[in-house]
Amino acid sequence: MTNKNQSKSDKKTRKYKQRRAQILAEAAQLNKESAEQIKELGKEVKEVVEGIRQLRIAAEKNGDEVKEVVEGLRQVRIASENHGERIGRIGNNLGS
Repeated sequence: MTNKNQSKSDKKTRKYKQRRAQILAEAAQLNKESAEQIKELGKEVKEVVEGIRQLRIAAEKNGDEVKEVVEGLRQVRIASENHGERIGRIGNNLGS
């Protein structure tokens, strides 16, 4: 091999090594950025999960409150029916 050919080969090898180093550096940077994005996304997911948990707890509490209100209304209806019957009996007694 002549010096000229060896010189061309050495230049190609150096260019190849430089490009390889550049690609590896870019890949390392992308890997770092991806890791940071994944970490941030993990934080956001935790926040969303916590929000959903709090909404579920609030919905259960509201559901319990609604059940209490419905039970109260049922008792009022029953009492109202009982009072209506009493008033009707009193009216019948007064009318006769």
